[in-house]
Amino acid sequence: MSKSTHFIGHPLLGQLLSLIDQVDVHRISKKHGGEHYVKHFDAWHHLVTMLYAIIMRFDSLREIQLSMTAESRKLSHLGLTKIPKRSTLSDANVRRSEVIFGELYATLYDKHKGVLSSDSRNRGSTPSWLRKLKIMDSTTISLFSNLVFKGVGRNPKRGKKKLISLLTNDFEMPEQDIIDIYRKRWMIETLFKQLKQNFPLRYFYGESANAIKIQVWCTLIANLLLMLIKRSVRRSWSFSGLATMIRILMMYYVNYKSILEYPEKDWDLMIEEVIRPPNHLSLFD
Repeated sequence: MSKSTHFIGHPLLGQLLSLIDQVDVHRISKKHGGEHYVKHFDAWHHLVTMLYAIIMRFDSLREIQLSMTAESRKLSHLGLTKIPKRSTLSDANVRRSEVIFGELYATLYDKHKGVLSSDSRNRGSTPSWLRKLKIMDSTTISLFSNLVFKGVGRNPKRGKKKLISLLTNDFEMPEQDIIDIYRKRWMIETLFKQLKQNFPLRYFYGESANAIKIQVWCTLIANLLLMLIKRSVRRSWSFSGLATMIRILMMYYVNYKSILEYPEKDWDLMIEEVIRPPNHLSLFD
């Protein structure tokens, strides 16, 4: 594969952001009053800053500001004309309603749900019970402060498999439908596991309820964008491997569709070919 095919006119972050319509962001923000008295740090700047921080797995506002300042020239090409100060981002996380980011996530999911769904049963006729089904679950997220009680969480795994018994008070629905409902509910568990393994949900960029909800919504948006990339390439990549690759190459002008054509096991070869150091020294000698 020619090395010239790896490169593109926008950094990898820009290719991620191209999956989001700025018009939708501003429309939703104005609908919920998110642009009132805003001079520079509008909803789009806010969203891009949060996605950058979350995918890069930054743990503090200081890390976000320092990194974005170092990458300010590349970020300006993406429409970020001003790098936010820590106080600016902190204030925005308090004042701009989390509903904006929640509605944006719902809009993105509705737009791309045909690509995101791997369940072939959703591509045919939809059973009547599925149209009415609402599934809720919860997860324990450890915080850096005393916003929640300490000591909560699950016990570590002991290597034993669970035997699972399903109980229901619905005696009219077929047994297979009950099983299918539980399988869909279990997808929430796998989503939570994916989020907590690949994004910084141990540290929050604000202590208000609104700030925490904004970060959770933006984490879901970041997860959705990476899933779209994962589904768009032919090679089979693990989600963790993909997230790592995106994080490392975030500000490089590389075409993700090209570099993801490498098998995940050839990650070192791809890095050596795409980001060869000066004088063509090998990274792995």
